[in-house]
Amino acid sequence: MRSASITPQDVAAVANQLIKTGHNPTIAAVRQGLGDRGSNSTIQKYLAEWRESFKEGNVQALPESLPEELLAPFEEIFNTAVGVAGQKHDGERKEFESKLQGLQTQLFEMETKLSAAVDENSRLHDGHEKQRQAIVEMHEGRKKLESELEAQTKLAYERERELLESQRLNNQREVDYTESYERLKASHQEEVERFKGVIEDHKVQMAKESERYDAQNIYWAKQVDQARTEGEVRVRKLEKQVEDLDQKLDSERQKKEEVLAKLGSAMEEAAAQRVNGEGLTAQLTRLATSHEKCQADYLTLRESLASMATERQAQDRIIGELKVRIEELTAELKREKRAQIDDGKENTPGGESS
Repeated sequence: MRSASITPQDVAAVANQLIKTGHNPTIAAVRQGLGDRGSNSTIQKYLAEWRESFKEGNVQALPESLPEELLAPFEEIFNTAVGVAGQKHDGERKEFESKLQGLQTQLFEMETKLSAAVDENSRLHDGHEKQRQAIVEMHEGRKKLESELEAQTKLAYERERELLESQRLNNQREVDYTESYERLKASHQEEVERFKGVIEDHKVQMAKESERYDAQNIYWAKQVDQARTEGEVRVRKLEKQVEDLDQKLDSERQKKEEVLAKLGSAMEEAAAQRVNGEGLTAQLTRLATSHEKCQADYLTLRESLASMATERQAQDRIIGELKVRIEELTAELKREKRAQIDDGKENTPGGESS
């Protein structure tokens, strides 16, 4: 902060007052008398001018309240004493002022350092307060942690007791499980032996079933071959009958054509021989009857052929059903055989297979 301005008269007045009171007018004393106004260099400059004024003899340091008849003698005595003292101690004063200036400089530096130290002390004090608050908080946290630690310790003791009890129960269970395992192991061994016997029985039964299955396959194969042979024989027989019927139909067709030819001839003869009309009419009637009979035989033959075709289809259907039945029986036997094998595997302990 910049000091307030001062004048040489202010410095001279303070210096004269110090001399009157018997004190040395130093820079620090004058500055204190000025109310800490002015810089040290300015006060030093004005003090030097004030001391120079002593040599000129125009110092007006006596109070105005003195009687006028005493003012002149006292002023002369005072100025003379000051002049003599100034001349006598001029060298010492200069040396003293030089030392004083150095000391004042050191004092200023020390005051600066003191101000910095005060600031540092204030900062350290604030830091100390923060640290003290942190220590208080740490103590509170420590108490809280100690409480939590005590609670955790109690909980750990309880958990330890529970763990010991659990270990004891586990040991007891282990003993029980070991005994149960031994019993189950013995029972398992018995079951293994029993299942081995069952598997052997199943093997024998499967061998018998396989033989029966093979015999059934052979039997049904023979039945199929026999049915196929019989069907082929009947088919050949039916084909022969169809050929005979076709030949008979061709013969009847030829006869019909001959009858028609004869009928035409007869009609021509009827036109020529009207006399024999009745005989011709009778002949025509016989021919018509024969023609109707041929047509009836033809229809019968057609029905017989249709019946043989239907019968052949029925035989083919029967043969197909026999084949399907044989395949179903074969698949069923295979499934039974596979199921028996699977049952034997499931009943075998440990997944043993025969």
